[in-house]
Amino acid sequence: MIAGAARDLRAEAERTNERRVLVLAGDRDRALDAAYDAVEALGVGDGDVSLVSTQEGFRFEEVRPRNADELLGRTREAVVLDCHEQFVPNALGRAVGAVDGGGLLVLLTPALDEWPATRDRFDDSLAVPPYGIEDVTGRFRER
Repeated sequence: MIAGAARDLRAEAERTNERRVLVLAGDRDRALDAAYDAVEALGVGDGDVSLVSTQEGFRFEEVRPRNADELLGRTREAVVLDCHEQFVPNALGRAVGAVDGGGLLVLLTPALDEWPATRDRFDDSLAVPPYGIEDVTGRFRER
């Protein structure tokens, strides 16, 4: 099912020379497994794929979210962005920009109905005294 959706999105992206996004929401481990299935279905080489995540041990190029600027000026057939532990909007922008026309962005997120209420280190960086992390809203995740 995921493999078919990834192939269909890729075919549509190639026809229009645009990017497409596949959102895999829910459990992180299941989403990572599904992301592998999606990337394998694309038939691209491992060297044409980047994974932006705080996790380690993957066969694709690994980029930490705080180092997503390493993707600038490069193009990839597919980029997987793991937003489970930390969602950095700039990392999303850099990941999208690295996906070549005809390519696929695979976005891994917590359950979409729970995600806006999730707080992480990025939210903590937005809270400036006298405000705390509890004062930071999740509006940017809702969008």
